[in-house]
Amino acid sequence: MAELSATDVAGFTNGRLAADDPNTARFLKAALAVARRAALWHVSPVITNGVVTVDGAGGRALQLPTKKLNDLTALVEDGTNIDPDVLSWSETGLVRKKNRGCWTREFRGVKATITHGYTEDEAADWRHAVLSMTDKMSLQPTPMSGGRSDAELVMKKIDDVQYQWSDSQLVLAAEKALYTVSNIIDWYQLNPVYYL
Repeated sequence: MAELSATDVAGFTNGRLAADDPNTARFLKAALAVARRAALWHVSPVITNGVVTVDGAGGRALQLPTKKLNDLTALVEDGTNIDPDVLSWSETGLVRKKNRGCWTREFRGVKATITHGYTEDEAADWRHAVLSMTDKMSLQPTPMSGGRSDAELVMKKIDDVQYQWSDSQLVLAAEKALYTVSNIIDWYQLNPVYYL
């Protein structure tokens, strides 16, 4: 399963946004970034053998940044390899030591190699929500060239004229579009983990 692409956007909008238009990819990139920031993890597609580093919980349960853990293939705690066979884990990303031991309290103390995320079918509503955000963003008045503030200018080349502005306006448009699909995005959101 692949990441959402400009081709998906073109299909969703019945060609109104063309797959080969660079702005289509920019809209999608901003929508994905905002949706993932709201969910607190990537959601979809499935990432195989991705490495995540988390702060040690200090307690008996450790929450990995996922709601769909498919496999835990390796784990390192404070530089020591822990055999996955001595761990139990849930699909929601909770990991416990079978000996009921506690996790380190060190920041960035646990590194796990995991396969996680929802398939295209499992996350069909999330993917549809991101495409809907992208579509709505394209309909908002967002300046794409000219009339842009110099504060947003990140590159300027005088000879052969090349100007490049940041995508801060796209992020604002994505944040506005997020509200229209927040009921879907919220379902995939991780519960924040707080350590004292």
